[in-house]
Parts: sequence; structure tokens; C-alpha cells
Amino acid sequence: MMQRVGNLAVRSALTMVGLAGAVPTSRSALQGQLRFKAKAASKGLNRTYNYSPGKRLGLKTPQGTLVDEQHVLVRQRFEHYVAGENTYYGWDYTLLAARAGVVLMSRVDTPTEEKWMLQVHPNWQAYQKEAKRREKLRQVGRLPPEHSGPIT
Repeated sequence: MMQRVGNLAVRSALTMVGLAGAVPTSRSALQGQLRFKAKAASKGLNRTYNYSPGKRLGLKTPQGTLVDEQHVLVRQRFEHYVAGENTYYGWDYTLLAARAGVVLMSRVDTPTEEKWMLQVHPNWQAYQKEAKRREKLRQVGRLPPEHSGPIT
């Protein structure tokens, strides 16, 4: 009578019968004898990782920057930034300057979310004069520091 139920018990029972060499003794030997056919031919590359470079989206020209015509202001997907005066959309929602001037940004409240509107102010000398005036008022304390938005 066999006391062990594992691999040794089977081997000892087969030895008594005389068939010990016909059965593989280890698991790796058993796996080496079994052969499975692949269902599909291998492509040679694991296609689960689609590595692609970043698209470099975002704001390209900050507020107060002097730009020329057709200068890229924002590269974006969909309308995170809205076109204002003297700006227009490219074919992929890129915001471009329609004429030379200074970039201005202002917040636009829509029913669903807040967006930024970009405008190009054509008279950049007047903009610089107004910016200097605001800076002086801010230093004196007549203009709060959080009100550093665009000229409206």
C-alpha cells in the first residue's frame, strides 16, 4: 500500500510494474514534452505600448508680449483659449495673431467653464504707457496687486 499520494508514490508504483522510465519525473521535463501550436503568427513587437512624442501644446506667447502677424499664440486641442480681437483659429484650433501688436489675456465666464480670451492690441505704445501707469498706481497702493489683468 502507498502512503504518499504525490509524485513519489506514482513513481514507486510504476517502478514495481517496470514502467519507471516511461513517465517524466520532473515538471520541467513534462513541459518540454508538451508542444502547443501558436494560434496566430507573432508580429515580433509588443504593440500595447504606443510611444509617441508629446505634442507641445499650451500657451506660447504670454500676456504683454509683442508679436507679429501670424504669430502662434496658443497650440491647443478644442477651445480652451478663445479667439478675441485680431486673433483667429488655425485648422487645429491653434490661435494666431491676425496683426502685429501686444498680446492681452482676459477671463471669459461661460455657463459650463471659465476660459481665457486672447486678443492682440495693435497700438502697443499705448499699451506700454497704460502698463507703466498701472505699475505706478500699484506701487503707491491705489491699485490692488491681484488686479494685474489686461486692460479692459
